[in-house]
Amino acid sequence: FRSAEERDLLAKRTYYFAYDGFDVSDADTLSIYAHAKRLLNGKRVHVRVEGHTDNRGSREYNVALGERRANAVANILMLKGVPQDQISVVSYGKEKPAIAGNDESSWSQNRRAVIIYEVE
Repeated sequence: FRSAEERDLLAKRTYYFAYDGFDVSDADTLSIYAHAKRLLNGKRVHVRVEGHTDNRGSREYNVALGERRANAVANILMLKGVPQDQISVVSYGKEKPAIAGNDESSWSQNRRAVIIYEVE
């Protein structure tokens, strides 16, 4: 069974980014490592990493930035040994905000990548 710490790390599936950024924080990296371990232990488990942005900027720019955010998370999973065929990446850009609003509080919640477990 998993330790409480590992359960907490696995419970986290949303990772937030700075404005215009796609660098994963050190604290988030530990959580992503825990997800990598889970994926390596379940070869039939597949995840989709979704990238999102706030609503500033053009649609094209935001789709590209969302993809960079999702790939930043996916790349950490692969660096820990997760095969690429267990991971898919999609960018929604600004199309699926977590929170509606036009202030920093809302924007900061929308600049994110999310790990979604898919059943096989």
